[in-house]
Formats: sequence, C-alpha cells, structure tokens
Amino acid sequence: RGQTSTLVLSAPAGAAKVRVVTGASGLTAGATSGTSTQVISIKAKHSVKVTAPKSSGGSRAYAILLTPLPGSGPVYAGRVLAKSSGTVLELLPVTSALTTVPLPGIRGTLITAAP
Repeated sequence: RGQTSTLVLSAPAGAAKVRVVTGASGLTAGATSGTSTQVISIKAKHSVKVTAPKSSGGSRAYAILLTPLPGSGPVYAGRVLAKSSGTVLELLPVTSALTTVPLPGIRGTLITAAP
C-alpha cells in the first residue's frame, strides 16, 4: 500500500520495441485470459518508464512478460519500487530467461565414458 512499481526500459544502441504482457502470477507466453498487452517503442539511447498495473481483486501477485520484437535493438530492463512520496525502496535488474544451459567441459577419463 502506498507503493508504486515502475519498469524502466532502455535501448542502449538501436531503437527497440518490446511487448509487455501483464497478468496473474501464473502468466505464460501463450496466456491471454485476464492479461493486458501493450507494445512499447524506445528510441535509440533513450529510456522509458512504464507504470506496472495495480493487481485486480484480492491478490497482489502478478507477472510481467517482456518480449523484444523482431528487428528490435537490445533492451535493458529494471524494476523500481517506490513509496508514493517518491522514496525509492528497491531497484532490481530484470534478467533474461535462461535459454541455454552451460555444461562443464569433458575430460578424457573413464567417468565420462561410463553410462
């Protein structure tokens, strides 16, 4: 209560376009029920602020899915939680979802050959 959550989206190189989907905490890439979608355009070497929506109903939990659109430049994102007075409570970077799994190097030993 008395707090606002803001997304800060930055395009450090080329212009960017990002799809922002918000909804219940169980949000997935294909979900459409109870979600809100908007496309945000960011000029090259600029940042924009996007106010996160207030949760509806009794639940305070919701999710935000950020997807850079094809042809978009790179996008950095962060979340700012502040009191209504303007006092910043926390700054959190938004990291990309894990798309590859790094594996350790393999050495020529019997352990690596054993099933």
